[in-house]
Amino acid sequence: MISKKIFINFLVLFSAKIIESRNLRRTPNPYVPEITVSASNNAIHKEWILNPQGTTTKKYRLKSSFLRLRPIKQGFNETVFKQHYMPEESITCRTGNGIVEGSTLSKIANELIEEIKAGKKDFTSFKVLKDSGFNYKTLSGLIVLKYKNYPFVIKVSIEHPHTMIDPFSKSYEATGIFLMGGNLRHLSNFTRITNLEHIKQLLCYNPFYLYNVDFPRKWYWKPENGYNLEINWRCGNQKEKILLPSIYAVISDFIITEENQPTHELNRLSMKVATDVGFLIDPHAGNILIEKGSRKYVLLDTEDFRLMTGLDTPMNAKKYIGWYIELVTRAIKNCLFKDKQERMTQSMQI
Repeated sequence: MISKKIFINFLVLFSAKIIESRNLRRTPNPYVPEITVSASNNAIHKEWILNPQGTTTKKYRLKSSFLRLRPIKQGFNETVFKQHYMPEESITCRTGNGIVEGSTLSKIANELIEEIKAGKKDFTSFKVLKDSGFNYKTLSGLIVLKYKNYPFVIKVSIEHPHTMIDPFSKSYEATGIFLMGGNLRHLSNFTRITNLEHIKQLLCYNPFYLYNVDFPRKWYWKPENGYNLEINWRCGNQKEKILLPSIYAVISDFIITEENQPTHELNRLSMKVATDVGFLIDPHAGNILIEKGSRKYVLLDTEDFRLMTGLDTPMNAKKYIGWYIELVTRAIKNCLFKDKQERMTQSMQI
């Protein structure tokens, strides 16, 4: 049976293809958003191209009516990135049993990046938890792994100029994010920590959440041998320039959970938290689990769901099925029932 997420993304993708096919028959519109992506270090960029001899382009372009400026401008914040960067000094493990140097976690993560660049799928110091959003042929996308010897998870996001402009090459999820919110998947990983801090502020006034709900610690990280993406946005007379890491990660605590999880109870709680924070999180199953030992409810995934999916107005749903229907309805409306002026205005909103 096809999952709800895949169904949504397939539905939106089908609708989007209809729109794109119309555009191909028309005179190019200067008010259709366009990004040009280049590398701050062409030598390092070339190392990641599987067939560098056949690649001479230094600037790559994506022109699409689905592009939006908001996720590009709000996704990466260099100040916040530095404030929440993985420390070099000792880090106490979440369970209190053990200490690891941040520099050690960083060193092992650098080795991981080199293994990914070499085209490996099995890694020396990591176990793959999720790689459905990663393209091993282009070495781009999002891959989630656990340190084998330490209780930490790393979510690595990799894009290059030649892959950043191809939002349809990773996964159904990445495709849906682009078509529904004009958001490039690489940008969403940045929001995990900023959105986490926002959620904490919204929930701390409720005694139940304050004493019963917890969150993993999270830090940003990027490799030593990396480079920046230079993104130049253009839509009509509006121009923007954004620099952000081509390769980066979010490292967080690995949560050891109780064996028997009350699925129905947790799904209801996930939906309750989502509505209470205005759908800043995705209320998907498994996003909240009960931690072994503390018995607390732990919220795992904290990407900014509103920014990911382009939710400009509040959702009215109170139950999961209602949320699902409303999300599908908004997706169809966004793809098929917006005129040029609405789409252009939406694309330039920050």
